[in-house]
Amino acid sequence: MKKLWERVASDIGQNYNIEISAAKCENRFKVLERNYKKVVDNNNRTGRARKIFEYQDEFDEMLGKRANINPQILLSSNETFISPIQKQTASTIVSDQPEPTVLSKVQDEPGPSSAQQLHIPEAGIRQAETPKSSKSNAVFKKLKKQTYRRRNDVFMEMREDMRQYYENKLKLETEKISLAKEKMKQNAKKLSLFEEYVKELRTFNRNHEAASNKQEKGDSSSATHHPL
Repeated sequence: MKKLWERVASDIGQNYNIEISAAKCENRFKVLERNYKKVVDNNNRTGRARKIFEYQDEFDEMLGKRANINPQILLSSNETFISPIQKQTASTIVSDQPEPTVLSKVQDEPGPSSAQQLHIPEAGIRQAETPKSSKSNAVFKKLKKQTYRRRNDVFMEMREDMRQYYENKLKLETEKISLAKEKMKQNAKKLSLFEEYVKELRTFNRNHEAASNKQEKGDSSSATHHPL
């Protein structure tokens, strides 16, 4: 994964002429993913004001709409607390907004029930706005579609770059393995030739030693039959 975020940081730097580290890219993505899950959880519950996550289409495509959403923790019959998912310290989170926390308390007062909520802005999240006319609704949808296409093009380019990167890496590793196998074959051939050489040398030494012994015996026999 480290190589992935390094490549993402490199692509962002080349495309937008900015300097950003791989760690910042990874942390920013985690913040967006966490906020995406909160919006999905909020919108799946009845009686809640719908929220819009700016990059919901992209995350739906990446996660396949199977995000693991943490449910709300029920403190009592009239009090609800939504805990942050995988809460991190401020030193490790790279975000323009602080970590959001929502605390809702239903007051026990006569008359219609009311709720007091503390809302802290979250990255990429905003309340859904109802268009005042069909024209404004059409403009909103058009802009959203254009934005989605631009972001989708960037994602597709990044995906293609990563595919080419790993294909080239696999090709290089395959070539290295082939060279290593060829080198092993050459070493095995050299070893076989060396073993044959040692075998021939031993045979030569044995034959030479036998001939020397035979010659010594012949000389000794000649000296015995022809005394001085």
